[in-house]
Amino acid sequence: MYFWRYLLLFCLVLSIIVYTHETKAKTEQETFEGRPFTLTTPDATFSRSTVVLLHGARGSGERLRKSSEFDLWAKRYELAVVYPTGLDGWNDGRVPTKFISTTADDVSYLKRLLVHLHSNGLIPEVAAYFMGFSNGGGMAMRMACEQSNLVKGISIVATKEFLKTSCRGFIPVPIVFFLGTADRLAPHKGNAERQKNLFGRAQSGRYSAKQTIERWGKRNGCSGPALSNKLDADPTDGTLVLHQSFQGCVAPFEYYEIKNGGHTWPGTKPAKKRAARQIFGKTSQEINANEVTMRLWFDPKH
Repeated sequence: MYFWRYLLLFCLVLSIIVYTHETKAKTEQETFEGRPFTLTTPDATFSRSTVVLLHGARGSGERLRKSSEFDLWAKRYELAVVYPTGLDGWNDGRVPTKFISTTADDVSYLKRLLVHLHSNGLIPEVAAYFMGFSNGGGMAMRMACEQSNLVKGISIVATKEFLKTSCRGFIPVPIVFFLGTADRLAPHKGNAERQKNLFGRAQSGRYSAKQTIERWGKRNGCSGPALSNKLDADPTDGTLVLHQSFQGCVAPFEYYEIKNGGHTWPGTKPAKKRAARQIFGKTSQEINANEVTMRLWFDPKH
């Protein structure tokens, strides 16, 4: 009888320790080469790996940290998460326009930032996973193309590949895309070079969602058909998700096409203001992009 009592007490103490370990994390705001960044690390001496989250145009790392709610998953998976900030956006390889005109060498900057963090013992290695929204998604794709040895996986939200893209020396990694069919800022059907966007400004030419997926599937060595299924867990959000898992790939490759979805991050809270919802569109609640990405990158079944 005493044995079972002590065993129960031991399990209770262990569960409290595990719960505390899973829910605590440390967040710091710092600067590197004059740019702010936020770093979230587990409340432990060991981080399993590093994820870099890249914001969209006119955004910041700290704002993306709050809106993406990614810290929750960082704690759960014991990850170090870096939220850097671009110079009014990221130089993601597009032809510069008035909307995003930066010509900064952001590829080198992000590499130097990771080297700096690793040399100071803040992240486990220089190589990292990259997840980006809109302009940040374009930057994640550029990193995968130009610094493939530093990129362990990419997750792309609400953007397509640019027409003038060079991707030599790419090494296949786990990839997932989340693209809304009603995206008015990065059109699902693509757009011509310097075609005016929603705000009447010239924008860089993009491939369509279909072409983007085909191009990245080819880069990832996919040779078989895609297994498809529909997801509609929340019939009130006005979206439906078609999930495609490609077969015969060198590394996992998945695509979530969000019917009626906008220029938004799936699974996060929809914009509060009506004007913002009209511009950015619907935010799907059928899936959580963070959860799906974590499963792809870190679930051993993938």
